[in-house]
Amino acid sequence: MPDQKSNDKMTLSLDMLRQLCLFKQHLTPSSQSQDLVQTVKAIGGLHGQLPKTSYLSLFARMPNFEKAMLHQALYGDKSLVRIKSVRQTLYIFPTDMIGTVFSATSRLVEMPSVRYLESLGISEETYDAMVADILCQLAAAAGRGGGLSTKALKNGLGLSEQAAPLVSAVVNRMCDQGLLVRGEPTASWKSNLYNYYATTTYLPDVNLRTIDEADARRQVVLAYVQAFGPVTEADICWWTGFAKGATRDALKSLDAEVVEVSLTGLDGVFHLTHPDEQLLAGLPASTQYEPVVNLLPVLDSLLMGYKVRTRFLDPNHARFVYDASGNATSTVLVNGKVAGVWDFVGGPRNQMCFYLFEHADADALAMIESKAAAVGRFIVAASNGLKQSLASGKSVEEECGFEVVQCFEMAPLNKMSAGSYQSPLKKR
Repeated sequence: MPDQKSNDKMTLSLDMLRQLCLFKQHLTPSSQSQDLVQTVKAIGGLHGQLPKTSYLSLFARMPNFEKAMLHQALYGDKSLVRIKSVRQTLYIFPTDMIGTVFSATSRLVEMPSVRYLESLGISEETYDAMVADILCQLAAAAGRGGGLSTKALKNGLGLSEQAAPLVSAVVNRMCDQGLLVRGEPTASWKSNLYNYYATTTYLPDVNLRTIDEADARRQVVLAYVQAFGPVTEADICWWTGFAKGATRDALKSLDAEVVEVSLTGLDGVFHLTHPDEQLLAGLPASTQYEPVVNLLPVLDSLLMGYKVRTRFLDPNHARFVYDASGNATSTVLVNGKVAGVWDFVGGPRNQMCFYLFEHADADALAMIESKAAAVGRFIVAASNGLKQSLASGKSVEEECGFEVVQCFEMAPLNKMSAGSYQSPLKKR
């Protein structure tokens, strides 16, 4: 149970904080749900910069998750949408949240796109003409039942191959303005090259401009506190990209819904929703916690959700988890604390590798190996178009071949080349 100080401000231990976070992030067996859209909403959206991350984040949080389930939600019934939003990063949110998220973040998101086009020497007149042409191309493609890639749009504009970066920049700004939406990838499930659609055609029932920016910021801040709280003002600014003044205004407007708490061992004022206070009261004592092991992917929302990470990470291990740009690698969590790193390493014999920062007892090691095997099966099955349980009766390991391997050395990410966080245990 949480402690109650004389000033009535609740104080939480780090163990209790981690247990609450695991529960809210659907990372405990008792908190997992079969409802994909509700899961995405509850965890504050899916980090969508690297497409594979979204699938693996859901695999960690949903029982019996299959790749086709997210594909259907994104590109079939369109109950989820990929949008550049918080921290000027691609995220996946439920479609019924898109208007709010767009109104809260679009002004901040579009500014870098405008500056980049200016650096390319593109005037507003030229941009407007290209926008009109692209929308005409997409209208024709919609009549044929599809979208268009940037390559197809470039060809339709009659531009050379050298103009590809320019077309990409124009398309990105159109997305940031809400004119276009990213649809299905042009290649595999791991590709970040998309087909594009006019938003009014792809999401005819969505109006991106029905809510005031300040009210939208308020709702986005509340959604963040619900998913990640307890959080500090600095955490909120980090995740949303909002200025301190805007963040404070949003928090002030949430006085009736958010309460201040303290955390043992961490400085600062933390914000938590009232329903989470009640949830805390129902959590078991720390001595009764069931051991929980999670394998989270590169850039998972949880690992990217806070400015200060000491709540789940020993500072001595930070250089193995985050690169110099702050990108999080794939991690092994034991009871809500980062205990190591994992990596699926392809080759003649695929290997599901993991590296632990400290010695693990036999029970914990067995749980880690079991989780690693499950994640490996998902990756192999998704990459080869297989069901995780094969009709042939063979295991995925037998059909495609991979083994679980514990590694005993790892170079710090800040000593590796850019992008190495995506394959932290690959031999170089």
